[in-house]
Amino acid sequence: MAKLANAKNQRAAKTARERRKKLMLLASAAAVAAVAVLIVLGSALRGGDETEVADTAAQREGRVLGSPTAPVVVTAWEDFQCPVCKAANQSVIASLIKDYVETGKVRLEYRNFAFLGEESARAAEAAECSAEQGKFWEYHDVLFSRQSGENRGAFNKDRLKGFAQEAGLDAGAFSTCFDSGRYKSAIEDERKEGQEVGVQGTPTLFIDG
Repeated sequence: MAKLANAKNQRAAKTARERRKKLMLLASAAAVAAVAVLIVLGSALRGGDETEVADTAAQREGRVLGSPTAPVVVTAWEDFQCPVCKAANQSVIASLIKDYVETGKVRLEYRNFAFLGEESARAAEAAECSAEQGKFWEYHDVLFSRQSGENRGAFNKDRLKGFAQEAGLDAGAFSTCFDSGRYKSAIEDERKEGQEVGVQGTPTLFIDG
């Protein structure tokens, strides 16, 4: 009986996790739809003036993609261990970048909300070091592609250093930055900032426009 009850509880927990993932993806899709509505309204209020297309390829530094004069700003709070964040980046956020960021209508700003454990914070620190070399988004994408469960060693120190080469970084400079721990407190401060503005889980998208 105990084994049957345990199996039933495990199935229920799995179903609940899958339901949460589906709801979060739907929320992300709704956020992208809201961006589209804001862009349309903004264009109408401006009398139909077109926004100049931004050269986002030249702006892949720091944690921002898009034109500094974009009429809409989307702030994405993510955790590199979050499987729903990975799915969102491969779908709705990828579409957001292609259809709105690369056409100058939206600026996308990334924020760390490392709440799923030690490896989340460690990965966020590593991503900050990649930003020093203007490769944040490349490293960001590598991290999500190498994601494998929570706190199972996918983001241990050696692997994070190995990802630097995969993202086209100077491995020596990256290791020096990462080993220094210079972003440790900043990552924790940013998580607290997220809580203060209402972030409760990831991904969370805020739209200002």
